[in-house]
Amino acid sequence: MRWWTGYEWTAARRTMASPNQLQQEATARERSSGRKQALLGALILVGAAFLTFVWSQTVQPGGTYFVFWGATAAGAIMIIRGLSRMDSSRD
Repeated sequence: MRWWTGYEWTAARRTMASPNQLQQEATARERSSGRKQALLGALILVGAAFLTFVWSQTVQPGGTYFVFWGATAAGAIMIIRGLSRMDSSRD
């Protein structure tokens, strides 16, 4: 029986990876995470704007309607944080 039998070679390669390569992988993960956060924020922002518009169109003239300020603000903040995360992970 050989000593390397059953050893996971991907883990071995990862252990032997250069610090530069590990930094590049971490940067790519950070950029991807920022992109996802910005896209989710954009989706929330557009959804809140759409719901506000639909709600305002269903109300009788002179009536009151609900404005989704919280979701709009949360979406805008998520976009800013995601873009900031993407920018900070630049080389």
